[in-house]
Amino acid sequence: MPKRGIPPHSIGRMFGKMGSLRVSKASKQALAVQLEQWTTEIAKRAVMYMKHARRKTLLEEDVERAIEDVFRH
Repeated sequence: MPKRGIPPHSIGRMFGKMGSLRVSKASKQALAVQLEQWTTEIAKRAVMYMKHARRKTLLEEDVERAIEDVFRH
């Protein structure tokens, strides 16, 4: 079964863009896990908004509203 989530090397690259940082494997993994949790929750809420509006197409506004919900709480 393939691994899910953001690969640790991608997380390291994001930190690398901030300068010459050394980032431990554990910290990259921790961030990857948190990002996956946030993304999953955002997706669930966005789909909820889409269904509530009786649409079959997920819109940007659904995602934006879900992001606001997740980070407001």
